[in-house]
Amino acid sequence: MSNYVNIENFKKWVIEKDLENETIKGFWENFNSWKEEYPEEYIETFEEGFEL
Repeated sequence: MSNYVNIENFKKWVIEKDLENETIKGFWENFNSWKEEYPEEYIETFEEGFEL
């Protein structure tokens, strides 16, 4: 067994699973959950530049 990833198979897998969009979606879901669950921490972190 090789320790190397077949880059073509990896690219195909990333595209099939729509990993770029799923990662972005997951980031914003977590970010918005944090904003809702811990508003004080959110405001402290982003005192300027982010609207609630």
